[in-house]
Amino acid sequence: MPAVLTRGYLEALAAWTAGEGGAPPVPVQIAFGTGGLRTGPDDPAPPDPSREALEAEVLRKPIAGLSRTGERVEVWATLRGEEIGSTGVSECGLMDAQGRLLLYATFRRKELAYGVQVRFRFALGGPNG
Repeated sequence: MPAVLTRGYLEALAAWTAGEGGAPPVPVQIAFGTGGLRTGPDDPAPPDPSREALEAEVLRKPIAGLSRTGERVEVWATLRGEEIGSTGVSECGLMDAQGRLLLYATFRRKELAYGVQVRFRFALGGPNG
């Protein structure tokens, strides 16, 4: 799943690095939405780094795990079919405690049946999946 760091995140990180901000921007939630497509369920739009929110957010989940190995940071949450019903999702993003979108991804529409779980994982500093 292609993902981009948002300009808002990069600006917040630069401000923190320069000593101009408070705490560094840290992901605390993953937001899921339905607005990541262009023309159909198999046609994801390219992720836009200037985005400040998901196109059509339907659910936020707390981060279930965060780990670091060298330069690589992995962040994940699990989405269950009963949480989104028949809506399906086609976009997601990492959100910080202030509700700022840090990373944005689009993908083919994923529909989940009741009882099915999918782990969404972002790997910063490596491939996403």
